[in-house]
Amino acid sequence: MAWHYGTDLPPNAFVAGLDASQQNIYIGIASIHECAYPGTLRSSGGKLLVCHDGKVYAIDGPFDVLVDKEDCKYTWVRVKPDDLIPDDALVAIVNENHGPVYIGRMEVRGSHAVGKVRIFCFA
Repeated sequence: MAWHYGTDLPPNAFVAGLDASQQNIYIGIASIHECAYPGTLRSSGGKLLVCHDGKVYAIDGPFDVLVDKEDCKYTWVRVKPDDLIPDDALVAIVNENHGPVYIGRMEVRGSHAVGKVRIFCFA
């Protein structure tokens, strides 16, 4: 897996799921308030949708899109809120103040949505 920076949807973009109209969605990363967050990119529309602090941001490119360079066979693993993140989970980015940010996916009104999963450790 690798990241492609630009305004176009690369042909080898990793398919993250389907929207409500059964069109592919993809994973992108954009910066909001100087931190990077993963979000949902649809093949039509050209905007990356990123949820942050209860708001949805529609980001115009350029941004990073996750691409499958070696025909990797990643699969989604269903977890519950109290489950540990799997050891081989894909780290999207490491935010300086918040540590690793993983890519998560959930279903919202018949459409897959991509977003962040963070791990907190309370000592």
